[in-house]
Amino acid sequence: MSSSSRILLIEDEPSLLSLYRLALQRVVKDILTATTVSEAKAIIQECITSQQLPKVILLDLLIPQKTGDHLDFSQRSGFVVLQHLRSLSQFKDVPVFVMTNLDGLEDRQRAEELGAQGYFVKSNIVPHDIVEQISPFLS
Repeated sequence: MSSSSRILLIEDEPSLLSLYRLALQRVVKDILTATTVSEAKAIIQECITSQQLPKVILLDLLIPQKTGDHLDFSQRSGFVVLQHLRSLSQFKDVPVFVMTNLDGLEDRQRAEELGAQGYFVKSNIVPHDIVEQISPFLS
C-alpha cells in the first residue's frame, strides 16, 4: 500500500485547521482533512479503497459526530475514531497523534491504551513543533 507523503488531519476548529495545514505543507504534499467523526470515517474508508494510507494521523479528541452537531465537551469523540482506526488491519501500523486541549491523565492513558503514538496539548505546543515531532514518521 502506498502512503507517500500523506497525512490525515482531524480537527474541527477552522483557524487551527488552517494553522496546522500551513505548517504541514512544508513537509507533506497530500493533507486530508476531516472536521467530524463521520467525515473521518469516510476518508479512512476512501484511503483503504484507494490503497493510499496516510503516513501519520493527527487527531483532535473533541470533534462533533457529524456536520451540524453541537460539540459536546463531555464526549471525547476522537476516541471513537481512534478505536475505529485500531480495529482496521490496514491502519494498525499508522501512527496516530492525539492533539487536544485536554490535559488530564485519564485522557492521556486512554489514548495510550488505544494505541496513540503521542499526545500533544495544543495550548502547550505550536504547529511547527508538532511537525518536527512527527517528521521522523513521514520518511
